[in-house]
Amino acid sequence: MAGGIWIARYLSSGQRGPRTYRLGGSRFEARVRRRKGQSSGAWLAEVTAIEVTSSMPRRYDRIVPAVVSFEPNYRELAFDMEDLLRQLEQWRQIHQGRVVAPASEQLKRTVHLEYGRLKRLLEIVEQRPEVAEQTVSGVVLSVEEGLDGADTVVLDVKPPTDLADFDRRRVTITASNGVTVNTNVQRIRAGRIAVRQPGNWLPKRGTEVTVNLVKPFGMRQNALALKSFLNGEVEGSWDDLARLLCQAHGLTAQGPLALPQRFFCDDSDSSVPLNDEQRRAVAGAVSTPHAFLVQGPPGTGKTEVICETIRQLTARGERVLLLAPTHVAVDEVLGRIGHKPGVRPLRITWDDDRVHESVRDYLEPNVGAGLKGLVARPAKGARDPLWAAELIQVEERIQDARRAISAIADKRRQAIALAHTRVALAAAAERLDLSRSRASQELGTLNEAAKLATARVDAAASTLSRAVRTHGDLLTTARPILEPLPPLARSWQAAMRVASTAAIALDAANKELDRATGLLNHNVTEARNDVARAGLDNHAVMARLEDALAELRRAQLDLDNAVSHQNQLGRMLTAMNLGRVTAARRRADEAEAAVTYWRNRSRSATDWQRAAERHMAAVEANRTNDVVAARERASNARQQMDAAVRQSTLRWTRLAEAAGDAQPAMTEVANMNERRRVAAFLAGTVSALLAGKPPVGADHGTLAALGSVAQIAGQLSQTVTDLVAARREQRSALEDQTWCQRELQVGRDRIESSLAAAEQDFTATQSRYDAAVKRVEKISQILAGRSEDPADHSRDIEQLERRLHVLQRLPALHQRWYELTSGQSDDLLLADIRESLVRAANLVCATTKGIVGRGSQVVRYADYDTLIVDEASRVTESEFLIGATRARRWILVGDEHQLPPHVDQRDEHFLHALTALHRFHRGAGESLEASVQYLAQVWAEDEELHKFRAESVLAVAEELSSSGLWATSFRDPFESAYLRVQSSGNRNDPDRQVLTAMLRHLVQSLFQRVAPRVPAGLRQELVWQRRMIEPLARIVAQPVYRGQYRTPPAADLAAIGLTPLVLAETLTQPVTFVDTSHFRDCGDTPQDHGFVNEREQHFVERVCRLYNEDLGRSGSKPVTVSVLAFYRAQAQQLSRRLRRLDLPHLEWEVIDVIDRIQGQQSDLVIISFTRAHTGRIGPGYGQWLQDIRRLNVAFTRARRALVFVGHGPTLSALGAPSADAEPSPARIFYENLFSLVDQDDEFMRVRRL
Repeated sequence: MAGGIWIARYLSSGQRGPRTYRLGGSRFEARVRRRKGQSSGAWLAEVTAIEVTSSMPRRYDRIVPAVVSFEPNYRELAFDMEDLLRQLEQWRQIHQGRVVAPASEQLKRTVHLEYGRLKRLLEIVEQRPEVAEQTVSGVVLSVEEGLDGADTVVLDVKPPTDLADFDRRRVTITASNGVTVNTNVQRIRAGRIAVRQPGNWLPKRGTEVTVNLVKPFGMRQNALALKSFLNGEVEGSWDDLARLLCQAHGLTAQGPLALPQRFFCDDSDSSVPLNDEQRRAVAGAVSTPHAFLVQGPPGTGKTEVICETIRQLTARGERVLLLAPTHVAVDEVLGRIGHKPGVRPLRITWDDDRVHESVRDYLEPNVGAGLKGLVARPAKGARDPLWAAELIQVEERIQDARRAISAIADKRRQAIALAHTRVALAAAAERLDLSRSRASQELGTLNEAAKLATARVDAAASTLSRAVRTHGDLLTTARPILEPLPPLARSWQAAMRVASTAAIALDAANKELDRATGLLNHNVTEARNDVARAGLDNHAVMARLEDALAELRRAQLDLDNAVSHQNQLGRMLTAMNLGRVTAARRRADEAEAAVTYWRNRSRSATDWQRAAERHMAAVEANRTNDVVAARERASNARQQMDAAVRQSTLRWTRLAEAAGDAQPAMTEVANMNERRRVAAFLAGTVSALLAGKPPVGADHGTLAALGSVAQIAGQLSQTVTDLVAARREQRSALEDQTWCQRELQVGRDRIESSLAAAEQDFTATQSRYDAAVKRVEKISQILAGRSEDPADHSRDIEQLERRLHVLQRLPALHQRWYELTSGQSDDLLLADIRESLVRAANLVCATTKGIVGRGSQVVRYADYDTLIVDEASRVTESEFLIGATRARRWILVGDEHQLPPHVDQRDEHFLHALTALHRFHRGAGESLEASVQYLAQVWAEDEELHKFRAESVLAVAEELSSSGLWATSFRDPFESAYLRVQSSGNRNDPDRQVLTAMLRHLVQSLFQRVAPRVPAGLRQELVWQRRMIEPLARIVAQPVYRGQYRTPPAADLAAIGLTPLVLAETLTQPVTFVDTSHFRDCGDTPQDHGFVNEREQHFVERVCRLYNEDLGRSGSKPVTVSVLAFYRAQAQQLSRRLRRLDLPHLEWEVIDVIDRIQGQQSDLVIISFTRAHTGRIGPGYGQWLQDIRRLNVAFTRARRALVFVGHGPTLSALGAPSADAEPSPARIFYENLFSLVDQDDEFMRVRRL
């Protein structure tokens, strides 16, 4: 010890009593207890044991003490181990330049509030009465004062018996006076039992007692781990662990993920390559500073992620703890990863039979077992030549195996290439034949088109010749008659245009005359009106002027009278501008101003009247001149129009004379529109016809006035039309002939090129095929007599490389071995080697509780860099803490949509009974039975099972009450827990709230609670599954995972052996529903707190026989089969019925309830729903059949085929919502299921087998 020791706290500090520490070296360690001295009261360091060091803690302090001394206990020399560790921690922080920030007080309060309730709950459940395993009798010998303040009761057992099983176990003590208490045994010595004295038991010396050894508390390790956590005794950051448990959203997410530079799965042909989301999950798991979650439905590769994560972590020197709630899950991972290079696994369990045979070599007793008999110590250097020769041989075998792997891969590539080339050759031959056939057809079509085009050209030429002759003959006859007419018609049209222009001018002149006359009248009238208004205004102004003069005279008169009658006072007032004279003078001034104003107005009115009269005279003179000019223009326009009309009439007469026999009729045409039509026809149509142009819009057939002229024009029009059509047809025929000839030439060139390319392609493909055949034959010769499975050669290479690694170092190691072991025995060497192998383990695997149970002594004090929890959805918070307190990082892998944690039904009933007793004794329930029934509504289960639960709970409650345990052991602690839980609950229904809060810690997993809250950067979802065929995944993809469950193409699944398992005649689809509703005996029967269904058992047996017979006929390999039921009674009967059958082609995996198969799968899965009801189904019926997580597990265990047996109407009615309620998850699941059964081609419903 003086040369240097390591020191660490004993991590299992959940034990009652003083704290313990470990001090040790490489071979031995001392257990030191911290206690206060009885006399001095100072802290002492008391050595309690010296043991062989089984494993060193991962986290410890190392010191080199200046002095080491051992003194007797009675001297009580003071030394505080805790103070030493605090100083060491301070020195380490100073040395590393950092100080750890203390945890948030708010976080601490939250943790202690939440998990203080769980701690109290576990303390209560721990005291649950159990059936005694062993019973002894004795008397109270003494009561001693304990070192930690708690008294110890010493019992003398009579008669003497073996008490080894009682050591440190929980017992129930019943005194002679009827008092019953629960306590723990502290020590066993010389036929005496020392137990911890409960606070409610005051024993007296000589009291007779009965001691019952009860079954160990199943959650004791949960309670100890919780206590360590609450005390801050964790390996990692307490803050991070507390946030994960209470405030998952507060965990700090890391930055962008950086993928590892190397993935081990890519280096091995036997490993399945990870997809992108799996690689991100591995990257997140290995780089997270505290916690990471991997969420994935069944078959999405969670186990592959765990295996790759373990290899990444162990490769960088970490020690990994792998936990799962079941042995099956642990062994599944260990079986895949245990043999990998760099992984040194250790399997921990208390029962070796629970471990799968394939991984039992990793159990602690079996580690190094193969070394026995191999210990050899030949002379120094004696084996070096043998090892050198073997080294050369191993290197050659490695090269040979690598060449074989390369040849196998090359053969597979060449075989694929040969298959592709064979397909390409057949396709090339088919293309060549098709090209030849198409070429012949295309050439025939083109030649036929060319012949038709030539015939069309000849026919068009003949038609054109006839049309030219006919048109020439008719034109010779018609020209003398028709040729004079167009010029005369155009002359008449010109005369008519002049007449029309003259008529327009005349109309405009008349309109101008009317306008000038009207304007004259209007202006004269306006001017006269202005003169009249001016006269009236002048007259009115003169009248007002006369009035103003009269007013002025009256004002002058009043002024004169006022002046003449003015006295002295009046003159004084006048001087002050007041009085009568002043008023009269003001009035006279105003009247004089008015006269002046109206005189000015009179002069203005007179001027306006005179101006209006002058304006009227000017308007009459100017407008009269305009009217005279307009009348003169109108007269001139009339004369011009008359002259134009006479000229047009004269020209029409000449046209009529030139028309020959049509003159009378044309002369009689008086309608100008008709004349215009005739003239237009003669000027336009006839001119065009004479020029050989086709008429446009000719109407010669309706011009009766033209007589024979119209007939001749019509004939000439027809010949011109025929001539134009013949010319157009000839041009079209010539163009068609030219195009056909060009297309014929182009087609010939294209066909020749296509045939040449097809022949060249066929020749090249044939050459490639011949070459591929030769390469495959050559490789087959190389591999003749050797395995063509690359996995076999990879395993050989892996073993050979390990041997090569050893051989390269054996000479030096042997020399060192010889030096170290020259004086030791073989047994001692073997023990040292095995101990070293165990201590060097970097992957410790166990169940979540097995890591601290019996058989875990070898790793009891170990700590870990990383904890990985598989199937975390089935692990409670307290169960998680068992391993979490020993690790610095935590990775949880699971699926929150699968089964929740398993809870002991006895614990549920016990808590139910305590709550009912508390409700009854405080007066809230009428009776104990009524209290039990009231609280039974907390459980969602089948209505029929409620009565079984109520009966069991009532029996427990009555036993607790009658035995006195309620009053003596449970009332006070339960009251304390009740108040603590109720403080944050619903005060309107405290009992149900308390019971629900208590059970939440027992039945809800940590994974389910934190998965939705943890930051996105600390979790990764997996969605691509490769476990089952696509129709099976379709059942749960939408109703359970909302579309986040995807399946690769069927070809990819077929490559790994996942193909539908169907029968030739009966079960022809991979998913089958066997409907029992058409049978009278389809109902279920209650049995042993469950149900059985004989009809469904018959169908399950029939399905198994059908598959066995079909597999036997086809010569197929046996398939794995699991048969599941929702009720244990049905599962037990199915197991007995099926296991006695002779079905050699079926390999049974699981025949049990659904809860037992999570984490496993089979080729074929058969499900029995058991329940069947013909009446109305209420919301409480078949609750287990409505558990969406149990349904998810049941329907995702099959790989290739699924058969489920049930009562169709019952299943279709489950989960039906009320009028306004949303459909339940179970309802959505069954609607989707039966929609697939009735509509999908890969599902089927059968009623008879």
